[in-house]
Formats: sequence, structure tokens, C-alpha cells
Amino acid sequence: IFESDSPTAVQNIISMGAGIAFWPEYSWGKLQNKNLKLVTIAEPVCERDLILELHKRHPKSIYAEDFYNFLINKLYPYFDVNVEDSLSNYAFYLNIRHLENYRYSNFYMFLHTTFPNGNQTHDTIECILAYPDGRWTGKGSGSMRSSSILLNDNLRFPLNGTYHFEIEQAMREPELEGITDVGIRFEKVEN
Repeated sequence: IFESDSPTAVQNIISMGAGIAFWPEYSWGKLQNKNLKLVTIAEPVCERDLILELHKRHPKSIYAEDFYNFLINKLYPYFDVNVEDSLSNYAFYLNIRHLENYRYSNFYMFLHTTFPNGNQTHDTIECILAYPDGRWTGKGSGSMRSSSILLNDNLRFPLNGTYHFEIEQAMREPELEGITDVGIRFEKVEN
């Protein structure tokens, strides 16, 4: 095992055929050595507990703020949606990807919505991920399943502007294993 803070040293050792490495592309940048190849880890199982503090009173670097925002977004995913047409209707979907070893047949979540004028709503939503007989409702191959759950088939945004949607898991355990991704999707409904 070799550990280094030097990207050049790590690249040189790997290019000599001395092993493999984790490459922190965000902080070290792109690989410069043409003899090396990056392989993306699709479902990493590496875990680390972090305590994160960001003090508002002290000057901070843009990198510290980016890292903080990345972690907060990963813990409580949020989406900013710019609406320019408040007269149209939209179908509103929640997209969920989960592993087959997910322990539950459903997923409860809190959806926090902030409107362009600052007003907020908070909704509790149950998403059914499996049929009563235990088969998953989502599609997929291997151990991954993807579900697109219709939350509202005729949503009309009351205001033009940016809406902020934040998703918070509401299951009874603080660390929920098996849900890998969540997202939202809006499709314009043609009447």
C-alpha cells in the first residue's frame, strides 16, 4: 500500500505497472499520463463518517464551499427548476434507483418546495417500489432497479421563476441502504 499527496508520483508508480489507485479527480484534476486509464466505480461501497462544519463568519475558499455544497446535495438532494411557462400543465415524476437488496417495498420521503416568492410547502410522499407479491415495480438488469413514479399528472406552476425542490428520506432508519439515486422530472402535458 502506497499513499501520496503527489498526483505525479501516483501516476508514475501506476504507469510502471506497480498497481492500481483511487484517483480523486475533483482535487487532482484529469490524468496527464496517456498510458493510464480511469475506470469509474458505479456502485462504490466505501464509507467514511464525516463531521462537516462551515463557519459563516470566517472567510472560506471556493473549494471548501463547493465541497460543502456537494456533500449537502448528496445527503439531501435538491433540484432548482426554472419555470418560464406558468400557463402550461406538467406531469411530475420522481425517479428512484435502488438495489434489489433494498429491505423495503416502499420509500417514504419529505418533499420540501420553495416557490420563487419564498413561500414553502412540505409534503410527505410514499413511493411503492414492489408489488404485494414481492416483485419490484421498477425496470432494470442485474441488481439495479429504476422506477419513475408519477406524483402529479396535471401540475400547474402558479408563478414563473426558480423553484427549489429538496428531497429528504423519511423512513424510520437514519441511514437508509439500497437507494442509490433520486431525481425529479417534469414533462409538459399537451391538452
